[in-house]
Amino acid sequence: ILYKKYLNTHQQNDFISAKNYFEKAIALDSLYGDPYAGLAELYDETRNASVIFDSLGRQDYSSFPDSLTHLKIRYARKAIRLQPESPFALTAMAWALYHADNGSVDSCFHYIKKAYQQAPDDPLNSFNVAATYVADFGLHKEAIPFLNQALQTDPLDPNLYCLLGESYANLGKDKDAHEAFHAAVDLSDGPINREITLLLWLI
Repeated sequence: ILYKKYLNTHQQNDFISAKNYFEKAIALDSLYGDPYAGLAELYDETRNASVIFDSLGRQDYSSFPDSLTHLKIRYARKAIRLQPESPFALTAMAWALYHADNGSVDSCFHYIKKAYQQAPDDPLNSFNVAATYVADFGLHKEAIPFLNQALQTDPLDPNLYCLLGESYANLGKDKDAHEAFHAAVDLSDGPINREITLLLWLI
């Protein structure tokens, strides 16, 4: 829950709380893979939150240190070694590979799809499939069923509505996009992952 909260708030105290619980879990059972995956995902989301956009809209992650990139990859690999079928570990490995080398789209999507196959009812897995469809393949129409599936389980996640709004906007469905973006704003108590897309679309 604390990890999911940090995904939405990007607040330092939420990061620290989630990190402490993952580390306590490792102290209790160092052979359990998911806490390592949790740490990898926390650092990956910290990277996402550190993005800076230049005047041309290009992304710059230079403020995220290489040492943390290596750390999250190490945690993700540890998680996969311990629990190769864990959806959480598979997801951590996917994003660790993707963000370490932006040419690893195929490897990333392999792990994303495998995580979804292991736990299709987990909204995070549905969201990740949709996010990959949108960001890497431009398949907005194909992303929408996965987002709607995720919303059936987690109707209060603003990130789901934000990506749904982006997909609708790219399909020319402005009314649906408007409703989804406003739902994202209404549900968010802080910055949301795709707030830049939202603001640009509203402008």
